Amino acid sequence: MRAHRVVGAIILLLTVRTASFAKDANFECHFIRLLPGTAKSVPVTTVTTTDDFGIEATQRGAKDGDHTIHLTVYDGNGRESYQIIRAVEAKSGKWSFAVTATPNGSHGGDAPGQWNYVLELDGKALWTDFIVVTNHDTSK
Repeated sequence: MRAHRVVGAIILLLTVRTASFAKDANFECHFIRLLPGTAKSVPVTTVTTTDDFGIEATQRGAKDGDHTIHLTVYDGNGRESYQIIRAVEAKSGKWSFAVTATPNGSHGGDAPGQWNYVLELDGKALWTDFIVVTNHDTSK
């Protein structure tokens, strides 16, 4: 009987965890890199330590009014590299958010590797993903 309770509790925890990051058809988020010398961005799946990169997020069907975005970024060593808390306003059910930054690798700070991004909206987990950041090779 006790084993059934443990298994049931594990299934419940897995269900809650999966639901908190369930794909929302009204939410879109992807990694971007700014093109050097411009304000234009392009979607990317990998970047280098000298790139100016970040995310672009949009949600439709949101409740109109002010919302709070909380983004935390962890570098290749798992160290918190960047954190931002910003207000966004949903108008006609839509809000957008974009942020970019250049890693601080040249000063012994941010480590290349798998960078993990965690995005919350109004204190609730909304999106998590990672991007691979490689060292910039100036010999090429």
